[in-house]
Amino acid sequence: MKLTNPSNQTIDLGQTNISGGIGGRTHTIYLSVDQGVRVNGNYRLDVTFTANVVLLGGVVEAQFLKTLQSNFVISGQ
Repeated sequence: MKLTNPSNQTIDLGQTNISGGIGGRTHTIYLSVDQGVRVNGNYRLDVTFTANVVLLGGVVEAQFLKTLQSNFVISGQ
């Protein structure tokens, strides 16, 4: 995940590895001062999903890569 702040600086938020079988999952991402959300303005969060379909025996059958962008605005009162 990468966060771009209103100063156009990109902050690498690191990777999260998830292993498991077939099925849907839900994950919640909290962004705060620790992750670089410090001032009012426009932000962009890029989340890159990478998945490998692995057959029994450890053979990689297929790979998937997709980046999703989310834009949001922080404004104070």
